[in-house]
Amino acid sequence: MLRRLTLVFILLWTVAGCSPGLTTARLTDQQLPAGAKIAVLPFENLSGKEGASEKITEYFVMALQGKKNIEICEFGQVYDQMRRFRVRSATLLTNNQIDSLSAALGISYIMAGSVLDFLETDNQYLGKVPQVSINVRLIDCTSHKTVWIGVANARGDQSEWVFGIGAIRSLEELAHAVVDRAADNMISIFRE
Repeated sequence: MLRRLTLVFILLWTVAGCSPGLTTARLTDQQLPAGAKIAVLPFENLSGKEGASEKITEYFVMALQGKKNIEICEFGQVYDQMRRFRVRSATLLTNNQIDSLSAALGISYIMAGSVLDFLETDNQYLGKVPQVSINVRLIDCTSHKTVWIGVANARGDQSEWVFGIGAIRSLEELAHAVVDRAADNMISIFRE
């Protein structure tokens, strides 16, 4: 019996340690309609690391493409319309900008966010340890209200068991894990 409890504890500890730190909040009680079209706006880079926002934006587009209950607007179209309507910051959208983008792109929701950290720190035992921090929100174009938010702060050594086993060593691998988890959580608020 003690062996089984120990095994269950180790299994739960292992599974819990494998996921990046993500906190989400669903700000609507209703399931969102299936087949809704979403525009992923370029993430704002507050990390100081060149190219970080482009990578996270690309990872979100890739993570959301092919999901059966939503449609993703082509990023080239999104970028062109942002230039057309002079949207300089995806995190400071006005209601008029949301309406303009919604009408021009035929979208129901806008995803916008910021990259807060995208770096590698030195660790005496593990070497380079990646760290990724993002915040992201999904905006309803009709009501102009945020319907879902996600905040993630993950380090590559969060999933380490012992002596570096289980640690994520690559910054891109950690970023993909954070984005995939956030995208899966966000998708869950849409009807199937």
